[in-house]
Amino acid sequence: MRRLAGAMFVLMLGAPALAAPERSAEERLEHASGLLADERRYAEAIAEFRALLDADPELRVARSQLAAVLSWQGKYEESLRHYELLLADRPNDADVAIARAEVLSWAGRYDEARTAFEELLSVEGDHPRVLRGLARTENWSGHRIRADALYQQSLALVDDAETRAEWKALRSSYGSALSTGGSRFSDNGDFARTDLYLEGATYLNLANRITARIGTIDVSQPGTTPGLQDAPSDDRATELRAEHEHEWAPEIFTRIALSGRSWRHADSDVGGLLSAEYRSEDLLVGFDLERASHLEYSDSFEALQQDIEATGMALRTWKRLSSRWSFWGRLRLLDLTDGNRRHDIDASFTAQPFSESDFRVGLSGNLTGYADASDAYYDPERDMTGLVFAEHQLNFRRHWRIQYGGRVGYGRAKTPFDARSGISGGAHAGIRWDGDWWSLHLDAHWSYSQRGEPYSGERLALRLERRF
Repeated sequence: MRRLAGAMFVLMLGAPALAAPERSAEERLEHASGLLADERRYAEAIAEFRALLDADPELRVARSQLAAVLSWQGKYEESLRHYELLLADRPNDADVAIARAEVLSWAGRYDEARTAFEELLSVEGDHPRVLRGLARTENWSGHRIRADALYQQSLALVDDAETRAEWKALRSSYGSALSTGGSRFSDNGDFARTDLYLEGATYLNLANRITARIGTIDVSQPGTTPGLQDAPSDDRATELRAEHEHEWAPEIFTRIALSGRSWRHADSDVGGLLSAEYRSEDLLVGFDLERASHLEYSDSFEALQQDIEATGMALRTWKRLSSRWSFWGRLRLLDLTDGNRRHDIDASFTAQPFSESDFRVGLSGNLTGYADASDAYYDPERDMTGLVFAEHQLNFRRHWRIQYGGRVGYGRAKTPFDARSGISGGAHAGIRWDGDWWSLHLDAHWSYSQRGEPYSGERLALRLERRF
């Protein structure tokens, strides 16, 4: 009895409990692998794999599974570091090499992924998983014709359900679409423009897409137009537009568009665009020949009333400078039918500070100028603006996205009479729902600038699309 009482007294005082036997590395590895069946427990699995590697850096299975689960969570750079350590130890491990190439494609490093998959094909021969990975890479990087052929090669070897579903999704993206929508722009100078349209698009084959649009354009600006005392303060047009895009090669595209507008008061006008583009993962270069009413460039009702049209060319480029930085630039030169000339230079540097977030910051600049003065539209000899901007995209649930951003900066304009300067800025926000067959986009933009007198403009756009 005394012994029992003594034992109970010791327990009450907190005698050390018997320690649970420590699990072996094999048991811990089995436990961590089991956690991968539940997406909610990935963090636990990652912690367990890290602990195992701290104890034994040569534990290959733990490193392989850690690399995999990191990639599933979008931590591509860390995942790739582990795969590269595995390949450094065993360069001929095909499974690891394939997994690494897949992660490169998921990370958007398409050129590197393409090279890795093609090297694997040269060693392994026609391998269904490698062919599927290369097909995905080509599809995601815009080379859909080659992706289609690669998917078919993979399916000819193994009729895998996931591969077939991806191929069908690719083929369905070459279907038809019908969309409707509109936009409304207004500024503090009482200029307003409303566009409404119905648009249909279809692929003739994998390389050719045609689009047709019919719509109306309403433009108004109350007040007397200088030199046109009896001119109306509003006008309406019916617009017809047709466009054809052709893919000549995996990275070469051309686009031809023709449009015609019949105005109630102003003269009818015809517009056109001839565009050629080179597109790769890291570089885009485009050249455009264009003709349109100067209304499209100036938001000027007077330019419409005086039937001023613009013809010109544009050079544009986008370049990925690194995994975080990119550059965009455009030079446009226009000749106007009133004898004037206009030039625009636009450029921006954009950074993505966090690789796992759709948050971007950057710097942008614009220079616009005219050769001569005009009473029909804003015509500075030189208008320069520099801005700092930030934008972010939130993805939530399955189909929803919210985008928003803002910019602020400073501008200076020189006219034949004086030079003025002031702040510039703006904001935008949008919400998008992209389902399997339907899409709905709503976007709002606001801009502000001050060159002596404040100027602001607002734009709201809505688009609904049904795919077939």
